[in-house]
Amino acid sequence: MSAENKNPKTVFEDVFSKARTRALWTANYLPAIPFTPQDFNIGAILPAMLYMMRWGDRRGKGEFEKSFGHEVIDKKGRKKTEVHVERVASKLSAGGLLQGFDDPTSQQLLGDLLLASCLENQKHEEGLDKPVQRIYPTHYMASWVDLPNDIANLRGIPELLVAILVRQDEGPVLETGRIKGRYCLGIGFDKNPLLRVFGRSMTINPDELQNNRAKADQFLEAEADEIGIDELLAIRMAKHCGNAPDAARKVALNPGGARIPNQKPLPQKATSRFRDDLTVLIEEFGGAVPRQAFLQLFEAAVSINLTNLLLSTLAMLQRWEQEGRLPGPKEQAPWPLFVDASNGQDETLQAHSEACLADTLRRYERLPVLTMLLRSLDEKLPDLVLKSEPPPAPDATERINLLGALFAGSHDHSNEIIKEFDKDCRRLANALKENGLEEDVVIKLENREIPSPVRFAESLVDLMGRENQWKQYRTTFESCLMSDHPSGLARKRQITQTRDGKRNKVELRSVVLTPVMLDFLVHRHLLKAGKGNKPKPFLSLRDFLSILRQDYGLYIDQSSPGMTISQTSLDANTLWLERRLRDLGLLIGVNDAPSMKQLRPRYQANQMREEEQATP
Repeated sequence: MSAENKNPKTVFEDVFSKARTRALWTANYLPAIPFTPQDFNIGAILPAMLYMMRWGDRRGKGEFEKSFGHEVIDKKGRKKTEVHVERVASKLSAGGLLQGFDDPTSQQLLGDLLLASCLENQKHEEGLDKPVQRIYPTHYMASWVDLPNDIANLRGIPELLVAILVRQDEGPVLETGRIKGRYCLGIGFDKNPLLRVFGRSMTINPDELQNNRAKADQFLEAEADEIGIDELLAIRMAKHCGNAPDAARKVALNPGGARIPNQKPLPQKATSRFRDDLTVLIEEFGGAVPRQAFLQLFEAAVSINLTNLLLSTLAMLQRWEQEGRLPGPKEQAPWPLFVDASNGQDETLQAHSEACLADTLRRYERLPVLTMLLRSLDEKLPDLVLKSEPPPAPDATERINLLGALFAGSHDHSNEIIKEFDKDCRRLANALKENGLEEDVVIKLENREIPSPVRFAESLVDLMGRENQWKQYRTTFESCLMSDHPSGLARKRQITQTRDGKRNKVELRSVVLTPVMLDFLVHRHLLKAGKGNKPKPFLSLRDFLSILRQDYGLYIDQSSPGMTISQTSLDANTLWLERRLRDLGLLIGVNDAPSMKQLRPRYQANQMREEEQATP
């Protein structure tokens, strides 16, 4: 390739080889952030989780597109297969799986019902002639429908949640059939609480399990007296597909194949809290709460905990960069966020929350550089003669602390590593200068006031496109927050600002507690996580505010660290929360004393229902 045709990536390959470029030219570092930093849809992860819980494998290609798809021509004149809701309705009625939908009008009604309760179009478009992208987890059989087409589009989030629930302490991948734990993989519907919630009227045919596992799941039609229409539609679509999808295959873009990685997030306290939140929700409110309400509560639980995990990881890596070690469990704390409890109705509170989240985003911009620094240090470990090399999975804490010691200069091989990075910086700077590329990056690479590993990591992020890297991490954060979603944690608005005589639109975000999020937080913390998930005898508003601060970093009645907010505004914020809790039926007050304002549930937990049924 001629010099004038070279780009930064080809120059990097020329200097360091294609193998090293493949290892470093990516935004991923799974030991630190165990999912791919790109956009994802929290509402689409449950069907993939159900498949993993049932089979112990990652889902591969199924029959949905083959069964319901048809060929179309895209805007560039290329042929591709798409599935439209109208096609699904036509196939279901023609195949005899649904009776009485033969004429065009009834098929239109069936299509509307599918779009309202089971399927979602790409970009949330309306209409029965648009490509489908998602199936709602109305029943376990939705896991037979391979939407999205490629499970990689879920960015590893289902695998992360399954690993958190399974809680396997050893091994780089999750094992099937383990007896220990409540969320074992591949042991059936009765013994796994998540499958029990969604697998109503399901059984396993042992004969088919030996011959063809994909057809072993059986829906007991004669016993399904309480199945809803949305569940029935998912079951009929799955039956038309014929069988469950096969396990994922090992290919170049999926080197792990069907195995589910057992990668634990770095923040142990946040991970434990995530597990407790999910187990209480699944075991105590699965089946007790109307299904659609439960799905929203599940999304809220995932949104707040994924946000907490991501920001807690950022806080830990910032400490790691400064000290060369990760903070231990007792030192870990959630990232502080000030909440606008008025949900945008009080402009002052909204402004405080927007300022807090804007500052968080500015600090969050460092995360791509930190993960690149870790990746660059990790890539050099095989060249060192070490007594032992801690594994990257399931817990990467020791490995990252080793990288921190090498980086901070406290390890025997630190000088060797620093010299290697100095050499790398010189070689890369010379190659870029020879090709007339990236003058700013060359200046950074030659700036000896910055430690050589940091120079190398920052320069590599710049060469890959800092804005592109930042965009991927920003969309990840946005996906975790679920901004402007009923189950989300944030609210967006656009304003126009004038700078240097130019008017620009700026998007601002504030942290809010939607009604669904409040429902989840109250019901979750009225129960103690653990064996039996026992109810708490009393949960005051004051204690609830303390839980939000200590467990999730959500500040309402106090200023978040680094901010100065008047007591008048804080009192107003607390009053807003109190009013909204009362309106939702989640708060009662014996008197005006804060300690006597008591939270109460709107939904009865499963154990409460069982106790009532057992009482004569």
